[in-house]
Amino acid sequence: TEAGDGTPPGDTIGFLELTDGNVIAVSGPDALALNAATAWGSVELPVGTIRDLSYFSRPRPGFRVRLEDGSRFTAFLSPGEILVNEAGGEDRAIRTAEIARFWRSDSTIEVAEFDAGYWLDFEETPSDRPLPGFLLQGNNLLAGSFGDESISLIENGIAIRVDPSRIRKLTRKIDLAEDGSPLFVIEWENGEQAEGSIEQAFVTILRGETQFIVPVERLLGYSAPTSD
Repeated sequence: TEAGDGTPPGDTIGFLELTDGNVIAVSGPDALALNAATAWGSVELPVGTIRDLSYFSRPRPGFRVRLEDGSRFTAFLSPGEILVNEAGGEDRAIRTAEIARFWRSDSTIEVAEFDAGYWLDFEETPSDRPLPGFLLQGNNLLAGSFGDESISLIENGIAIRVDPSRIRKLTRKIDLAEDGSPLFVIEWENGEQAEGSIEQAFVTILRGETQFIVPVERLLGYSAPTSD
């Protein structure tokens, strides 16, 4: 911040809070870039994509990350040092272990209790949910689309080849199939539905140029934008 008056420099784009309580105003499109590990793979977090991130120790330790595209997930920052562009100052090396929170200057700080509750359906998620997007176990919302060319749905013992691009919504049921696998309801673009289990053990989530391989057991839902 500006010396003496507590006002951040005019080029400030966000604030980085350290574990010792100090807050650093950062500036520039390359103010900081983080790499994080999630349950489904590594994620690059350029500063322009982050709304806010905060460390929580409960109910599960990790950083709760909220992105500009509506994604929300739990991650662990990759260990090491990053260079931070201080607003009105010079680059500064910060160990990721020192980071407690980051938020953009135009973003409301979100320190809600780890996104309270346990989401089982897209209707239970925040209104700024990503579309298209996936709901994964552990209150993880990830913007993206299916990267699979086809999905095999087992309906009444018969395997049906599904074109993921035609899926408007996928919802996991509470009930399980006879073999203990998850059951899903798929709603097509025309409103028709099918119900069954997904034959393959993993689905591919395509996020930009990055692919994530996610176990079907972790999949709770998918929703695509409506055409109306």
